[in-house]
Amino acid sequence: MPGVSEDGGVPELAPEDETMAVSAQRKSQEIVPPVLQQRTVVKVLTGLEAGRVYVVAVEELVVGRGSTCDLRIDDSSLSRAHCRIHRSNGAYFCEDLGSRNGTQVDGMRIKAPVLLHDGALIQLAAGTIIMFSHQEDLEVQAEQRLYASAVLDPLTGLHNRRHLDARLKSEFAFASRHMTPLSVLLIDIDHFKKINDTFGHPGGDAALRALSERLQRAVRTEDIVARYGGEEFAVIARGIETAGALLLGERVRETAASLRVQHDGKTIAFTISVGITTMTRERLFDSVASILKAADEGLYKAKETGRNRCVRG
Repeated sequence: MPGVSEDGGVPELAPEDETMAVSAQRKSQEIVPPVLQQRTVVKVLTGLEAGRVYVVAVEELVVGRGSTCDLRIDDSSLSRAHCRIHRSNGAYFCEDLGSRNGTQVDGMRIKAPVLLHDGALIQLAAGTIIMFSHQEDLEVQAEQRLYASAVLDPLTGLHNRRHLDARLKSEFAFASRHMTPLSVLLIDIDHFKKINDTFGHPGGDAALRALSERLQRAVRTEDIVARYGGEEFAVIARGIETAGALLLGERVRETAASLRVQHDGKTIAFTISVGITTMTRERLFDSVASILKAADEGLYKAKETGRNRCVRG
């Protein structure tokens, strides 16, 4: 009899019932496509921050190199408040804010607010072009992860060495052209090998992450903090004279000395040494390599003279 086993136990499925059961199982395993949400974004296409994607979640977005801008792009050719992208009656417009070099939309310099279409290209300077567009949320997230992997150190979250080199080259060119001060700090954790030997490499990683977070909080928004390599970090401070750079160095040194890192039930304490150099009208450097060398010489002197100190190179 169909549907009944010979031993009177669990009923057997008839062929047509078995087909229906398999079909139902397959349907239950089908992947339900996610509900895709559209995002209004601005993507940096060229320049030092190429690949960066900013989600427009406000009615007005001010773009420029100033620290108070909603979208801050660190390009010395941009004005502090360069242009604004604003929403009106469901549409977005771009308006120049009296910038020094002007704003172009799709190749035309604008003098009044211009309606933005999906894919509009906005040129802010010779080396910086951004694109206004609407993208699906998953695509935005993928591009943001890709950008982060290109410019950030995965352990500390600071800028990586590659990004640091590009930024320092740009800052050096700006300072040389405009005769403005530029300070570089090289920072090294003292006796870092001892931390690894005592607390293991996870403990050393915890110390690096904690110091990175403190360094980021100790500097200005416009300053660049990066992992230089291993247990070394670098800070690029635009517009700071020698005295100010020394004060900054002392601030980060004291911050590190007071830091206590909790890891695996133990407390990790350490100090740092800092090498500092500043390019001014009175002290010019001929290359990025030479200013880095001077800062490195200061760091070497700090190590040689007892560590846990700042030395000008």
